Amino acid sequence: MNHIPFRGFGDSVQVMLTGTVPMLTAQANLVKRYGLHAVAVFVEHRSPDFPDTPTMREHWLDLVCLLWTGIFTAPATPEAVLAQMDEACVRHP
Repeated sequence: MNHIPFRGFGDSVQVMLTGTVPMLTAQANLVKRYGLHAVAVFVEHRSPDFPDTPTMREHWLDLVCLLWTGIFTAPATPEAVLAQMDEACVRHP
């Protein structure tokens, strides 16, 4: 992943929804607000708000943040792309 700085969440969500960037890390409230697809969360245990979303530790990456964040994609992201992203998260470094 590459870090691309934006002025705020609105700008970063907009470029993701238009396909300029494939994913972003952000706060959980954006998932419901913009109808994003949660790929993984940076918490120790699965979130009660997103029980079907695996943690980064479940993807074999020991990444935990004190603030609830995760990886999200646009709601219309093709299943093949989601599978590819999931596979990339599972690979060991």
